[in-house]
Amino acid sequence: MNREGTAILDSGIAIAERKKPRLASEEGVSQPNEETIPIASSKDGTKEVESEACAFPAANLSIIHGPSDASLSNFPAEGQFPYQPLETSKLEIRVIILHPGIRTTPIYCSLTHIATNSKSAKPIYKALSYTWGTAEAPKTIDLDGMQVQIRENLWQALYHLRSEEHELTLWIDALCINQNDLQERGSQVSRMSAIYGIAKEVMVWLGPADEDSKLAIDFIQHNFHPSSGPRVKDIPMDELLVEASELELWAIAKIMSREYWHRVWIIQEIFRARLVTVHCGHDTMRWSSLSKFFR
Repeated sequence: MNREGTAILDSGIAIAERKKPRLASEEGVSQPNEETIPIASSKDGTKEVESEACAFPAANLSIIHGPSDASLSNFPAEGQFPYQPLETSKLEIRVIILHPGIRTTPIYCSLTHIATNSKSAKPIYKALSYTWGTAEAPKTIDLDGMQVQIRENLWQALYHLRSEEHELTLWIDALCINQNDLQERGSQVSRMSAIYGIAKEVMVWLGPADEDSKLAIDFIQHNFHPSSGPRVKDIPMDELLVEASELELWAIAKIMSREYWHRVWIIQEIFRARLVTVHCGHDTMRWSSLSKFFR
């Protein structure tokens, strides 16, 4: 976000603070249960999305973000996922196949390797840009038939991004890098800019929706979509913000204050990308709309 964009956002937040509607509780916004804890009862009375207790301990990949090298080296072998080595001569990366599913079914994924230096066949995958979130209360997915624990925010991304009909091929650092192999981890991290740059699309995950995030996305899409024509050019940003309702201003201030925007890694993940889409819950907007918003 450039200096001009930051100043505009600060202006919008200030306006929103002055016009902010008084709510019964302003200590924080609780996320709807259907977004954050999508549990439903099936016809036979069992829980459907949340996994039941496993007969065997799940591999815990929820701790992989940011541990020291020593903690990685001491990670118990029985808790590790059995990654297959990458072929460095082919500049291989792993990608996950996120299998189709409806809201009430568990998350199933599988891993595969693809070469990134092939001249005859370009790799086709999408890369996820997201924030790690807390390591507390990890959730379980099925990865190649093995129960694997991941952090809540990544689980929410997989849950919301998966299709009901089609497979989705994704590169996700938490799942596609063997964090216990220090040599591989160093090699893959050094290539992350290229990994995001050659991806078909970078999917920015802001987190689950709250009660007014859709309002913010709809406002930005309506006023700053690339096809919105001369209207955006003719009306200065500050005038557009003044014209916005108090609810719209507050919604924009909230969504642009999410943890994702504080990540330094955004630079290498976003600015070399071929196409970027922004996702919040089940709502989506193009990065180009945000670019116009912060022009």
